[in-house]
Amino acid sequence: MSPLILTPDSALLLSLSICAFAGIVVHIVADHFRQPAIGPLLLVGLVLGPSGFGVIHPDAIDPVFKPFLSVLVALILFEGGLTLNASRWHSIAPEIRGLLSIGVFVAWLGSAGLVFVLFDLPVVHALLAGSLVIVSGPTVVRPMLRRIRLKPPLPQILQWESVLIDPVGVFLTLLCFDWLVTQGDGWAHVGTFLARFSIGLIAGLVGGLVMSRILKSPKLPDHMVNMLVIACMMLVYSLCEAMAAESGLMAVVMAGLVISIQAGERMRRLVYFKRQITPLLISLLFVLLATKLELSKIGELGQNGLFAVLGVMFVVRPVSVFIGTFFSDTLGWKEKTALAWVAPKGIVAAAMSMLLSLELGQDYPVLGDFLVAFTYAIILSTILVQSLTAGVLARWLGVGRSDPGCWLVVGGNPFARAVARALKSSGNMVILLDHRIQRIGQARKEGLSAIHSDIFNLRLLDDPALVNVEQVICLTENDILNQLACRHLLALVGCNCVYRLTTTQETALNIKKRDKQTYCDSFGIPIWPQLGKVRPHFKKLSHGSEQVISSFELEDILADERTLPLFQIRHNMAQVLTSCEPPSDMSEGIVALVSSNGKSVAGVDVK
Repeated sequence: MSPLILTPDSALLLSLSICAFAGIVVHIVADHFRQPAIGPLLLVGLVLGPSGFGVIHPDAIDPVFKPFLSVLVALILFEGGLTLNASRWHSIAPEIRGLLSIGVFVAWLGSAGLVFVLFDLPVVHALLAGSLVIVSGPTVVRPMLRRIRLKPPLPQILQWESVLIDPVGVFLTLLCFDWLVTQGDGWAHVGTFLARFSIGLIAGLVGGLVMSRILKSPKLPDHMVNMLVIACMMLVYSLCEAMAAESGLMAVVMAGLVISIQAGERMRRLVYFKRQITPLLISLLFVLLATKLELSKIGELGQNGLFAVLGVMFVVRPVSVFIGTFFSDTLGWKEKTALAWVAPKGIVAAAMSMLLSLELGQDYPVLGDFLVAFTYAIILSTILVQSLTAGVLARWLGVGRSDPGCWLVVGGNPFARAVARALKSSGNMVILLDHRIQRIGQARKEGLSAIHSDIFNLRLLDDPALVNVEQVICLTENDILNQLACRHLLALVGCNCVYRLTTTQETALNIKKRDKQTYCDSFGIPIWPQLGKVRPHFKKLSHGSEQVISSFELEDILADERTLPLFQIRHNMAQVLTSCEPPSDMSEGIVALVSSNGKSVAGVDVK
């Protein structure tokens, strides 16, 4: 059989298709094991590229690599702009503001100082290299946080920092790049930079406002919203690049931020779309970057490269964290040490280094190769070392959590609050969610952590406050709302961890057995049909004739016929008893609804 002979067009198409498919598979596997996908994506790119089996042909991609890479980076940064929630800026903790201001400045100068001393590069070259390794990114931080399980407020601080630091890092990188490529005296550098920055800022602001106005038009079909926004974003980026090189990235970040503020209800479709397209973009981009990476270049950094990596991880990051959080009243040295250790670098650092390498290829080829090698050495080291050791360090410092996760209770009614209090008293972390500010206020008075938000707000899925949520239970008064809420929150924790209060009438529905699992996977697992409608329990709970309690005296509580078991406690974890039946195996404790009025909570007289 003759070997496969590829034309340039077929080689290009095949390479892109393999990159996309392999990248998505890696994302699925990494998500299952709660690991950042960046490291495995890099490995796959190396294995499938010229350094491995040669399945992907980067030479075939060369004619379109630079514009293709530029557009992918622009899309990812645009998605980052959509993620930013300006309405919560004033609620950001002082620790995050410190990390994003003085902390970033210290990390930038510290990393640049290491490069300047160890590699004897000019100051501007060192500053450019330092600006590339200050970013982290939610694509690497969030999976790591789900696995190492830190105590609040550490996950929230790290998540907010990862989301907000990407545009800051890009801003500094563009500043240094403009300084490098601009010819003339110092005022020429400043003038050119201000011109590029102004073009990007104004174009992004205008483009974002125009797109927001279009999105609000009722004449725009819903099914065209996402495609129109992507097309407009690419147009804004291209126009900015035509007017001033490297101004487009600032424009797309600003446009994304403006749309996130102005788009209104159409933002739901945009956020849902970006949650789907971002893994594809990252997969495609990072596998492509890996095929272009030459490991020998990293090896050429030598001993000084090792010292630089260790310095960034063990000196620069801790110093920047301790200085950035110096005035914190809530963080002790143990919490600051944990923050200093979790700083993996991600896709923005990798993409920007490769993009700058292409831009500098003709005038500064040695610098371009150094930026890629240095950045990827930092990326690989931080992801590998911190993924393996962060959990151990957190437990040693006493800032790690031993419980299996946090419960999100949807609904702020009296029954939902009673369940949340019982779960909390049994040792579980609980967050309550409701759109009614009065109920949220009452929950907080009762000592519960509560979030005021519309359950269908797609920003909720990326909210740093929910980074530790692993179980969801919907307890609103409306059965349909519970179903839709479960369907919406499946993306947060998976179909096997989403439960909803149901009614006796629903359980009588004639659902075919083979469709039952599909039904639960789509609308959540129905629980507690014996309770019936939840609203009649509100008054009883308020008068004290019913209580939701947690107890570790199983024999006494289960012997009472007025008791309906709701959860069993095993290994400090609450597990739902879907049918309100006592657990078949021995449990450490139980959460139950108990009546004290001579009747069972299901409304049947006690004999």
